[in-house]
Amino acid sequence: MFLIDSLNGGGKERRLIQLIKGLNDNAFNDLYLISLSDVNDYPFITNYSVHLQVLKRKVKWDPGMFFRLFREIKKIKPDMVHSWSVMTAFYASPICRLLRIPHVSGFVADCNSLKKFSLHYFAVKLPYRMANAIIGNSRAGLLAYKVPADKGLVIYNGFEMKRLNVNGDTGYLRNQLCIATPYIVSMAARFDRMKDFETFFAAAKLLLGKRTDITFLAIGKGDLYDEFAKRITGKDSENIRMLGFRNDIEAIIKITDIGVLCTNPIYHAEGISNSLMEFMAFGKPVIATNGGGVGELIQDQQNGFIIKPQSPDTLASKIDILLSDSQMLHRIGKNAENTITSRFSLDIMTTNYIQLYEKYS
Repeated sequence: MFLIDSLNGGGKERRLIQLIKGLNDNAFNDLYLISLSDVNDYPFITNYSVHLQVLKRKVKWDPGMFFRLFREIKKIKPDMVHSWSVMTAFYASPICRLLRIPHVSGFVADCNSLKKFSLHYFAVKLPYRMANAIIGNSRAGLLAYKVPADKGLVIYNGFEMKRLNVNGDTGYLRNQLCIATPYIVSMAARFDRMKDFETFFAAAKLLLGKRTDITFLAIGKGDLYDEFAKRITGKDSENIRMLGFRNDIEAIIKITDIGVLCTNPIYHAEGISNSLMEFMAFGKPVIATNGGGVGELIQDQQNGFIIKPQSPDTLASKIDILLSDSQMLHRIGKNAENTITSRFSLDIMTTNYIQLYEKYS
């Protein structure tokens, strides 16, 4: 049984959906998924063999949710409960202890330091004591969260190679988006304070001041989307597009030349980014903000570039260098693809989770 806050269009949600697909491919078909929200950006989950149930919470920390989850878990009697957030781990830890069900907690998906004596801090400490294992998607994340060494385990995100088979010619997408420039640079992330679209758009404007052969795409939604949309007006909107949330991300990546992920270090440190992995799997060079688990995925100047936070000048320069050197663009892109194939495939991730489940079930 999987527990998650919602099926919003974020990193851990995509990772869970991918894992369900990987488990189905390995004949694990009796899966349960309980979401604490009716938000679902992945309607195609109904194509998978998983029993989806929504237990909508009334407030963020809903005390009544403990009893509702207890009843559901007791009724279903799963072999294993795998929680995917701090909140669901907080609920699941005592429930699983009472019902004597193994509990794996996988909420370590970033590298943010814990603030002592906060509600979040105490919520994290409970599964440290009660869960069988704490999963992080990066070594840096386990260190940042100070996960006990005897319970911490790294399982990297996995990319499903079948997603590379984008149907047909993607030229229609260029026409649909009215893109006439030869080059496309994209950033796919949530519009919130943790992701630094400020730097992405600033770099775009700097570069468009010297060359007009690039279209910049911003893919994602979030609380700050409307605020940024108001700024992209007039001439800027000709080469800078805000696409919102898209279900055709593979097609967009396929027509993209460079993938970017800028992070605001004041609020966030990345774990292993699904967005970066997706660009790399398609053989696209990536440029990302330094910090967190980025160095576990990107080798600077080998399969991408790592830049200092909030450095639009540097970002613009790296994009310019790559687009001005086709051989470098191809070499770094190919190295990026090989990185995903050899270390970050869905098959590898699924195998690691199956081995973990078998250990405790």
